[in-house]
Amino acid sequence: MGPNLRGIFGRRAATVQGFNYSNAMKRSKIIWNASEIDAFIANPRAKVPGNSMAYVGMKNEAQRAQVVSYLKSLK
Repeated sequence: MGPNLRGIFGRRAATVQGFNYSNAMKRSKIIWNASEIDAFIANPRAKVPGNSMAYVGMKNEAQRAQVVSYLKSLK
């Protein structure tokens, strides 16, 4: 289970209080925007090497675009 993604756009990675992030995610310095989210959900281990998230990624570009659009709608 991951952190709440409401309001993710414009937020720095690993900053939701109460969630235990990996050291790799804490060091990533990512500011979440459409391209950063797309790259992360495409291949999380390549985007943030050493991240402990158990998710292998989503290869389908159209599906990723839908996810990014949905996340952008969460205010």
